[in-house]
Amino acid sequence: MKEKVIIGERIGIKTILAGYVEWSIFGLMGAVGFYNLVGRYFISDSRVNLLVSLIIFIVVVLLVTPLFGANEYLEFSNEKVCHYQAGSYLQKWYRAIMIIMKKPDLCNLEIKTSEIYSVQLSYVRFTMLYGQAGYQLKMTFLLKDGSLFSVLPAGIDDMKKGRFEQAFSLLEENGVTIVDKFNLRSVLNDKNSFYMHIKEIEDLKKC
Repeated sequence: MKEKVIIGERIGIKTILAGYVEWSIFGLMGAVGFYNLVGRYFISDSRVNLLVSLIIFIVVVLLVTPLFGANEYLEFSNEKVCHYQAGSYLQKWYRAIMIIMKKPDLCNLEIKTSEIYSVQLSYVRFTMLYGQAGYQLKMTFLLKDGSLFSVLPAGIDDMKKGRFEQAFSLLEENGVTIVDKFNLRSVLNDKNSFYMHIKEIEDLKKC
């Protein structure tokens, strides 16, 4: 069994560099467009146009830097469970800078595995585009002191990688009970199976 399991995408330097390459194209297009438009109708000095265009390019790339990568992920280990989440724009900026400097990401919620009594699996419903119903896994942690906290894992694409099952098995090895009254664990290997299973549950509720 792995000693550490991550659910969700953890942003890394490669992700940031890939984002730079992608958004540099948009920044370059904006800079060239400004250079041609302003140079033709407003400012005749080509050096000023070039300087402003360069500034536009840099600003576009810098503004989108915090948006590279996912905003949330969970990390499970034998010692602890960490919930990483960058909510505000400034938090995303700070996280990106720390990663570029090769500093560890800041965990906004850390629970020792030995303090967890059980994890209950359930789901929440949300409305997608065109009014379609979507479903997301909900994990509720019950601690031995009686406190609760819930997270909605963002790593739905990690189902095929088996990371959910790996995380649950790791918790069970450390004495944590997995409560699964909807039998969701059996379908957490494919998101289509997950959606169909919950849809069947919802249809039964209507009967």
